[in-house]
Amino acid sequence: HSANIVFNQPTSPNQPFTYTVTQQVGGSGAFTASTVGTVATVSGVVTLNVTGLTASSAYVFKVTATAANATSAAYPTASNSITAT
Repeated sequence: HSANIVFNQPTSPNQPFTYTVTQQVGGSGAFTASTVGTVATVSGVVTLNVTGLTASSAYVFKVTATAANATSAAYPTASNSITAT
């Protein structure tokens, strides 16, 4: 099962980016590593498909973008709660 995380691509001359995602089940507890299945970028909007989730469970995700020059930046806030399908 999976969920999609959609956000604006970082603006930086150091493209391309790779993305690391962590997840928290049910909105509490520790964040753990997520498995990103696919990454699509269209017109500056990134969609990450996170796989290996439990159907009907709610998750909160955090995304870190790493640029080609190896600098990393975490998005400042976690996602809204997303239910896996």
